[in-house]
Amino acid sequence: MADPTTILGYATKLRDDAKAAITLAQQRLTAAQASITANRDAAALATTASADLEKQAADIRQKLSAIPTPADGEALLATLEQVTIRARTAQATILNAQTALLMAQADADRAQLDLANASAQETKVAADLNQAITAAKQRAAWVLVLGSPPLSTLKASATDAIDDTKVPEGVNFKDADARIKLDIPDKLLTRALDRRTNTVALVTQADSDTQAAKDASLKERNDNGGLAGAAQKQWGLFQQAEAAVQDFVNTAEARFDRAQATLAQVANKANSPLTAEQRARINAADLKTDREAGAVVEKARDDKLTAVTLAQAALDDETLKAIAIGKKPDDVVAVQTARTNLGTAKNNFKLLDDPWRAEEKDRDQKLADVAVKETALDQAIQKAIAAKKNPNTDADVATAKHNLKTAQDDLADAETTYKESDHGILHAWEAAVPDTTWRLFADFKEAVRELNALKGADPVTLKSDWQTAETNYVKAQLLADASASVLAKLAIEQARREARQENERQNGASRRFGALRGDN
Repeated sequence: MADPTTILGYATKLRDDAKAAITLAQQRLTAAQASITANRDAAALATTASADLEKQAADIRQKLSAIPTPADGEALLATLEQVTIRARTAQATILNAQTALLMAQADADRAQLDLANASAQETKVAADLNQAITAAKQRAAWVLVLGSPPLSTLKASATDAIDDTKVPEGVNFKDADARIKLDIPDKLLTRALDRRTNTVALVTQADSDTQAAKDASLKERNDNGGLAGAAQKQWGLFQQAEAAVQDFVNTAEARFDRAQATLAQVANKANSPLTAEQRARINAADLKTDREAGAVVEKARDDKLTAVTLAQAALDDETLKAIAIGKKPDDVVAVQTARTNLGTAKNNFKLLDDPWRAEEKDRDQKLADVAVKETALDQAIQKAIAAKKNPNTDADVATAKHNLKTAQDDLADAETTYKESDHGILHAWEAAVPDTTWRLFADFKEAVRELNALKGADPVTLKSDWQTAETNYVKAQLLADASASVLAKLAIEQARREARQENERQNGASRRFGALRGDN
């Protein structure tokens, strides 16, 4: 019979194998029990015969002690010789029967254990088979859904939905895109997109790093875990493939519909429109040059932050490689180099981040100082009142008021400086755009992201990868099971030989003596 290629087929094979193992163990147990009975009977018969022969020999020796002449003892001596030969043969029979009995008992014990294990295994695999049947039905349903509309045509639908040349499929995308570009100036839009791209890259990198760790674990199992490890790897890959199918089947249609609805909302200009005053503030001609200059400075700073992210990813990658080959990361040159590069990237970022945030930090410090001075003034007033003094004429209160006024003046200067800085100017430009507009933009990008993801998800490929992963797992598991079966059989044979070895140690002296005198 051909090997199974599906989990259901594999589970069925395990159930059949368990039943066969029970039958075989029962047959072995019956044979061993029969052998025990036969050898016990043989040993008992030989023991009885040996005792009878010993009695006969004793009787002959008694008669020999009373013969009148040597000639009268010749017949008795001849008889004694034959009795002695038969007695020695009986002793050899006893030893052989005892050895066979010990071996049969060992076989019976092992068969009894195997029968118990096989029975327990049958219970387990029967339950596993029921689960496999349920899972197979679910997989069959998924296969049917994957091959039928709307999922079978979703890739094409998503492709058309973000194609502004398609009518009517891409109209909402086209109108939504145009609406966003109309509401948010190009330079500000580009800067916002860059920041969003950098943030998305963090999520993508985290996903990639996690997958790399999973892959390293799977590779270690495959390379150094023997056949069982290889099967574990294939099982992990199958689970990943099945999770991708399950996610697509359960969410793809809803994600597509949600993205389409979002594009329609964004495209609707009656949804959160900008007022004339808001448009004028966003597009103020007298601020355009300074605003765009601030965007350029921030981009340079953000590019250095991106370099930090890439350097961290490189360090994580080298660290994982070191761990995978069993080395301490800090001792590996590639890790040391990557860590140095990360330090350099962080320093380069700091060189641009510090001046970018300088005016903002100074303003925040001045805000904190005002809060401290306000508290000091309140305390001075309370102290004066407690001392029954007029707070309006108290010297300490006057000093506290002066200190607060100075702090407030310093804050006003710091706020002015911040507002005139690249950071402050860009922040003010971003703040000129209402949250409702930013939300429309965010929703638009999320909808496009979903549609691009669906555009890249091919149900045919998902199904093929999934089914291939299942076949690979079953194939690897069958190899691992075959190896485990061989090991189990070798363990049985080893146990039999160890039992025989122990018997030979216990009866070796008697058997050697019997061999010397020819007992057989």
